Amino acid sequence: MFRQLDTLVPPGYFVFNCPVAFDDLDAMFFSNCQVYSWVPSEPDYREMKSKGIKIAVFDHPDGPKAPDYLKNDPQVLLIRKKLIEF
Repeated sequence: MFRQLDTLVPPGYFVFNCPVAFDDLDAMFFSNCQVYSWVPSEPDYREMKSKGIKIAVFDHPDGPKAPDYLKNDPQVLLIRKKLIEF
């Protein structure tokens, strides 16, 4: 199921808001992405951005929502494709 992630996220991105706890481990195993189930706080996100870290975030209508500070940044890649069942 997470094998599709490499086709959705370019190399070098950190992926946040993995929809199901512990699926971040599966996602990292089946893709070349760094995937986390948590979302960075706004100060952490701003620090990451200032360091040039590329961010992608899961934001599917049937899953956990990404915070507005991530959704409103055009440089953040929103993953809206449903890769797993919630």
